[in-house]
Amino acid sequence: MKFRCKTIALLVCLPLVLGTLGCGTMDYLKARDRLNKGVKAFRDAEFEIAIGHFKEASVLDPKLRNAKIYLATSYSSLYVPNGRSDENVQIGDNAVAAFQSILDEDPNDLSSIKGVAGVYLQMGNYEKAKEFYLRNCELEPENPDAFYSVGNVNWTLTFDKLEPKPPAERSNLIAQGLEHLEKALEINEDYFNAYFYINLLMREKARVLIDEIIL
Repeated sequence: MKFRCKTIALLVCLPLVLGTLGCGTMDYLKARDRLNKGVKAFRDAEFEIAIGHFKEASVLDPKLRNAKIYLATSYSSLYVPNGRSDENVQIGDNAVAAFQSILDEDPNDLSSIKGVAGVYLQMGNYEKAKEFYLRNCELEPENPDAFYSVGNVNWTLTFDKLEPKPPAERSNLIAQGLEHLEKALEINEDYFNAYFYINLLMREKARVLIDEIIL
């Protein structure tokens, strides 16, 4: 009998307790529920479902940083590199915007800087990719990957046959690329890919000299 009375009392009090929590607390709990569901969908590679949950979580609790990080990562995972469809381009833009929302709060968030750089690189926006790789170099001066990435992008810009650049601009790109690749080797002398792109940039440097002679 006592147990039954306690149960009835609990059921009577429960709505009152929930009411005292307030909308803010309920939104807090809902946001974490959406976050957990989003993480599960993300791990199952169901990125579209995950995006929906992370967007809801971010609206319910704008301070929930993990929801924003997962949202940006989900968009970048859903993006198909170099895909030209309007839908795919929009996904890439959404990934950049999601990472940028994190950078608006913390301009030095390395994971977001790297995330934006990677998405821009996959979208073929090499100038913007380099901008963020350079920021990565400033924040991680002992990370050879960041310096290598600048050299890699500069070779791509120099070698671009669809939009050929004048010799002076190519020379500047080559010089900057070589500088960053050599820095990568200072940090890690066994960085094989840095040697590879130094060789490629030196070939472009020779071509620039020939072009200048011809002109």
